[in-house]
Amino acid sequence: MTVTSVSAHPSPDAENEVIPGVKPEPDRHSSSVQSLLRALDLLEALGRRGDSRLGELAHEVGLHPSTAHRLLGTLSERGFVTQDRRTARYRLGYAVLALAQDAGKMTGELRAIARPHLDAICDACGETVNLVVLEKGRAVCIEQAEGTRRVRMNMELGRGFSAHSVASGKAFLAHTKDWQAVLGRDEPYDRFTPHTKVTAEELEAEFAVIRESGVSVEREENEIGVTCIAAPVFGTSLTPIAAISVCAPTTRLLEMENSLTRLLRSHAVELSRQLGYSAIAPRDQRDTRTLKSDVDRLHKTPGAES
Repeated sequence: MTVTSVSAHPSPDAENEVIPGVKPEPDRHSSSVQSLLRALDLLEALGRRGDSRLGELAHEVGLHPSTAHRLLGTLSERGFVTQDRRTARYRLGYAVLALAQDAGKMTGELRAIARPHLDAICDACGETVNLVVLEKGRAVCIEQAEGTRRVRMNMELGRGFSAHSVASGKAFLAHTKDWQAVLGRDEPYDRFTPHTKVTAEELEAEFAVIRESGVSVEREENEIGVTCIAAPVFGTSLTPIAAISVCAPTTRLLEMENSLTRLLRSHAVELSRQLGYSAIAPRDQRDTRTLKSDVDRLHKTPGAES
């Protein structure tokens, strides 16, 4: 590892310094960056809507139809979008699938090892069970065991939710020392319902409870009527690499909160062991190094690492 010393008082021209071989970072408001962001908006809209007409997509992302048409044409040339000549409707192209497969390969081992646990939890409670990772301050579902209940709550695969507002995201943040930097935004944080915690003080208090209990419970903070429980999954360090979560209608989930908490915690501990974490010991073993003792040490000792 190379340590580079940076002056605390850079020269006024430092930001404009040209480094040989390195292209300057484009202005976020430049036309090229705006075009890129708009094209990504169109791709996300297609992902949500499925096959759509030009006018529908333009309205969805707030673009003039001519602008949307130009961007969709460029995306079509690269295979990210395709248009049915008969109906004139657009849909995602195979280039998106190729990228998704590449992303899937990176999480393939994690998903394969976690799958039996997701299925076992689902069989036990009948609810949809999610395997979630943290990406740029958002909780993203990468695998799912779909429940058998007539009314069930499913996290959309690949869709991200602000980590401070969902149980799986909080399971990550509670065990992350510099969680505000990981969340990547300033308080007050976005409020999605009247129950959403939007200050660092509120979240810090909740994180202490999560570290003590080993699970995160989120009651209608992201969506009214929906409550979620999640447990963090560790690999070889004290920073979670995933979380297992269950979301259900509030009244139904609260009825089984205690049993579901034990179930999630048990499977998260066993999955963590399978992924290389060796510090988790049964709670009834006193004077033993446990996950909680390790996490407490990490948060209380400056510069401590796993």
